[in-house]
Amino acid sequence: MIDTTDVHATTAAVIIITDVRVTIAAVAIINEANIMTATVIQNMVITITSVNAKAEASSQAFSQVDLE
Repeated sequence: MIDTTDVHATTAAVIIITDVRVTIAAVAIINEANIMTATVIQNMVITITSVNAKAEASSQAFSQVDLE
């Protein structure tokens, strides 16, 4: 004869383990999203810095041209 108390306890344990795994997976996804966001922001900063440097170089070159 199967003791129903033991069956319920086993089922509860499986549900708890599943919930923990889902939570860990969700945290991993959020961390990955944060890393991706940081990478995108870093790439934007590099691009903006590059554009600003080129604009500054163009401005200096233009200011040195003799406009007589």
